[in-house]
Amino acid sequence: MAAFYLDNLLHWTGQVMVIGALGLILPLVLRVRHPRSQLLYFHFLLAVCLLLPLLQPWRHALIVAVHPMPVTSTTGPAFSGAPAANPGLPWNVIVLWILAGGIAPNCAG
Repeated sequence: MAAFYLDNLLHWTGQVMVIGALGLILPLVLRVRHPRSQLLYFHFLLAVCLLLPLLQPWRHALIVAVHPMPVTSTTGPAFSGAPAANPGLPWNVIVLWILAGGIAPNCAG
């Protein structure tokens, strides 16, 4: 599930960067110099960037049903002697925790 959110966050960030870069260039090209017009324009640009996830569908995770293998009884030892591999935390979970740690102090007050 963390990969799903991180993937959507990555795509949203890229889209905001493109819209923001083009949005910053547009007033220069059109030579908008009136301060209230610029303020209104940049408020609109900010609203578009923040509402972008609501304007387009999210990429949904594909859920695949896995049938469990039948359990068979063996007469041998339950432990084979080989240690199980510890994969640790995936990188996407670590990135989400870092983002949440950066957002949480700002939301507290």
